[in-house]
Amino acid sequence: MVNTGTITTTPNGDINLTTAGRLVVVATITAGGSGAVNLTATGANSDVFFEANVGSTSGNLSATANRSVTLFTNGASLSTTGNVALTGTNGAVRETGTGTITGALLTTVSAAGTILGNVNAVTGFNATNGPTGGQIILNDDVATLTVTGASDTSGGPITITNTGGITTTGALSTISGASITLTSTNNGALAIGAAITAGTSGNVVLSTGNADITINGTVGSTSGNVTASVANGNINVASAGIKTGGNATLSALGNITLSGGNIIAGNTASLTAAAIAETGTGEIGAGLLKTSSANGTLLQSGLNTVSSFSATNSTSGNITLRNAATPLTLGSISEAGGGNVVIANTGPIVIHPR
Repeated sequence: MVNTGTITTTPNGDINLTTAGRLVVVATITAGGSGAVNLTATGANSDVFFEANVGSTSGNLSATANRSVTLFTNGASLSTTGNVALTGTNGAVRETGTGTITGALLTTVSAAGTILGNVNAVTGFNATNGPTGGQIILNDDVATLTVTGASDTSGGPITITNTGGITTTGALSTISGASITLTSTNNGALAIGAAITAGTSGNVVLSTGNADITINGTVGSTSGNVTASVANGNINVASAGIKTGGNATLSALGNITLSGGNIIAGNTASLTAAAIAETGTGEIGAGLLKTSSANGTLLQSGLNTVSSFSATNSTSGNITLRNAATPLTLGSISEAGGGNVVIANTGPIVIHPR
């Protein structure tokens, strides 16, 4: 099916196009008011191709294909203040031209990848991909993007980038060593409210610029690394926390605070910030804990379980660690800020600079 002429409705009228073959949009489709646009290609190996704009003022937009859904020609875009749902049942959901998606919640279902790398403007995102292949990619440009869930069972990574903040309210997961990356490229905060799990050796990377990272969900991997970095802000592990069999690396120009969540790393936990503190019930467990601070490292609210500890503090404040290990091995500890070094361990302490 090919529409060679424009299709429009008066306010609140829907537009429904269904075909057993390929559906190609070559002329504009616009539903007025809250009218919805629903495009369906049901036949075997059928696709939905957008070569012209499709939109509604406030209605929902959906495209479902037995194979793939593609924003094909340069400039072919989807736009509404309502929700957008794109399903490539046995194929992909992708932007191959310069067209973009604007809307509220964007929901994608694909078997061979969701690749949306243009500058989109959706305020919500939920994606499911697999098992054929590909990955999940979303590039976005809104004040705050809410991710309600993302799952890739194909072995591909999940990469979500927004110029503003990112808030997660549903779980994100991958398999087979695939990584998960959430990035705010400008001044948006990252608020992690649900589990983020990278399969087996997959890494988790959280990064933002001039804002904070707050963790209220379990962020982890079986044996991969977890990295959280803030160019100019703070990191607060508020509840749940970081759990990985690999390394956990946190860095912030501001402070790192464990106000109620834990950091558990099978190998090394490395914390770098202006000040590092446990202010609630949060604890750190690691083979080696390395800290670097300017205004003090205070790890005494919880009972930590690290096997080795090394620390540097440069300007003010103390270095303190309350720990339970048999034994605790102390590496290099440098307190240049005029403060004290206080180490309390339930078992023996072995001094072994490294």
